[in-house]
Amino acid sequence: MGGVLGGYLSPFLVKRFGVRLITSRVAGVSLAAVLMIAPDCIGLAVSPYTAIALFCVGGFAHQMISVLINTLSADVFTPEEVGTANGFVGQAGWIGGLLFSLLPAYTIRSPKEQQSCCSCPAPDPASTAPPVHRLELGRPCGCRRPRYRRDWHEP
Repeated sequence: MGGVLGGYLSPFLVKRFGVRLITSRVAGVSLAAVLMIAPDCIGLAVSPYTAIALFCVGGFAHQMISVLINTLSADVFTPEEVGTANGFVGQAGWIGGLLFSLLPAYTIRSPKEQQSCCSCPAPDPASTAPPVHRLELGRPCGCRRPRYRRDWHEP
């Protein structure tokens, strides 16, 4: 449904409000971007039906943006350049998705990792390393205390 409405929204805005075609496409993308806030509110939903509705609004807006962005490139570029422009748009979206999916691996740490290394005053340099290096139990300061609480053997 979002793809269909996205296709009809721009001509509607041109006829009804007399805006230019490019402006109507950008307005549609902006409207869809505002609707993309709905999935962020799923945690505030009181019932599962509300959560599902908010998720559906996000999917609707995603399809609307997709249609409008692809059509916008056909409006802006010459026919010989449309394929290249869409390729760059797809590449930028893929790279953005890749970087965003890797972001939690570098930012989310357990509370134990966020503290400094044992009794050392300096922060643990391994806590800012990639996740593979953080799994090592050895400490850079040379102390013998285990890194994770589950490895502690306290009496």
